[in-house]
Amino acid sequence: MYDSSDIMHSLLVVSASDQFDSAVRRSIPQKKFGSIEFRKSSALARRFLLERECDVVIINMPLSDETGEELALYAAEESTTSVILAVPREVYSAATEVMSSHGILVISKQDIASQAEHAISFMGSWQDRISLLEQKLLKSQNNLEEQRIITRAKFLLVENKKMTEDDAHRYIGKLAMDRGVSRANIARLLLDEIG
Repeated sequence: MYDSSDIMHSLLVVSASDQFDSAVRRSIPQKKFGSIEFRKSSALARRFLLERECDVVIINMPLSDETGEELALYAAEESTTSVILAVPREVYSAATEVMSSHGILVISKQDIASQAEHAISFMGSWQDRISLLEQKLLKSQNNLEEQRIITRAKFLLVENKKMTEDDAHRYIGKLAMDRGVSRANIARLLLDEIG
């Protein structure tokens, strides 16, 4: 069974307010986040995101150089980063309507102390699920590539050694068992020898 307790995530907090930074810092579930960075402007945050991948970004709107909405959309659309946008209470409904369709979680910054921990934990859990899906996708891609190599080797045996497809399949399996290696490794050897 998949255990997400070993996964450590990275968090980027983008805010022009030291008070907001302190409230978020107190709310961060330390067991889930190994890397926590703070940036004061959108420009610094964008530079950071270009240099490193980040699992969760929390943006305190407005920023010193833009509203924060543009940065939220950029972070959400350019990667698998989970984005939290903290907005003033008076724009909460409008921001939620626009941002939720982009997968951005909107919270009211007036209630930051009570909402930040839950929101950050929630996004960390989503990142756990994304990590699991990425691992499954990679495994599937590797399996598909191995099957493709085995199929190519079988067809080379059919073509060059005049075997039937079933005979080629058994031949690759027997060589793999005799040598104690995978069928894909045998297929690669055969492709090198015959192909």
